[in-house]
Amino acid sequence: MDAILLALARAALNMGDAHLKAGRPPAAAACLRCVLAVMPDFDAGYARLSQALAEERAWPALLDAYRRLALLHPEFAEGAWARRASVLRAMLLDAHGPRVLGGPFAGMAFDGTVSEGCYLPRMLGCYEAELHPHLDALAARRHDVVINVGCAEGYYAVGLARRWPWATVHARDIDPAALDACRRLAAANGVAGRVVVGGRFEGADFAAFAGRRVLVVCDVEGFEEALLDPERFPALAGFDVLAELHPFARPDMAGLIAGRFRSTHAVTVVPNRVPDASALPAPLAGLGAEDRALAVWETRGTPTPWAVMTARAMDRP
Repeated sequence: MDAILLALARAALNMGDAHLKAGRPPAAAACLRCVLAVMPDFDAGYARLSQALAEERAWPALLDAYRRLALLHPEFAEGAWARRASVLRAMLLDAHGPRVLGGPFAGMAFDGTVSEGCYLPRMLGCYEAELHPHLDALAARRHDVVINVGCAEGYYAVGLARRWPWATVHARDIDPAALDACRRLAAANGVAGRVVVGGRFEGADFAAFAGRRVLVVCDVEGFEEALLDPERFPALAGFDVLAELHPFARPDMAGLIAGRFRSTHAVTVVPNRVPDASALPAPLAGLGAEDRALAVWETRGTPTPWAVMTARAMDRP
């Protein structure tokens, strides 16, 4: 059976790649979907196939094909990948309970409930690892206010409130379900009194915080072009800003945002980084390469670099 599965996987990989290169994602999805269809016992079959592919060193190519399909055919990714990710989530919860295991928010109560995006990297604490040294550096600047625009379920809002007990965090989002999740996460971590949850945040709202030591954490799926404009909203000139940039909304987004702040801020554009899948906690450490890759995969369709911008005005006492 293993030989048959491996043969099918090879055939599906070759056919799927050919379809992808020819611009036929539905056909490519069908090719890879057939591999899962022959497995009556999903988990056992997946494990056997994974081992066979790992031995053949074919898994990286198949993983890349699945990733590309996730961009072109989301419903496919939401099937096979989501099923396996839910198994890994249950393993982490059984072994460690509902908490973040590492990174800057280690110890935060968190069961993997998210309003969007991946949850395993958040649980592990390796989520957006490229930001971790910058969060350490920002802590020394002792902001008394954090404005988290696009807070989602509150991973950053609550994480920063726990880590910076001197700060009040304003968590804002346009999704009512995300706001409810943020409130629950804040309550579960005992910081509800310092996490002020609210709806839509507009650029004009920055003026209410002028003169304070403010960090803006912004992940707004392209709306940063309108929001992060210090010419229109002068208070931004005195705030530190940590913003995820979305070139899919505008290809020159990184240059545009960085250029607006260079006269008043020290600006660093930080590329995304793939977390180390070889150093995971038990029980994931003992799993195959494909499971470990899935555990740290942040499901990004395109690069989303970060702009880390520290205000020179805040450098002065």
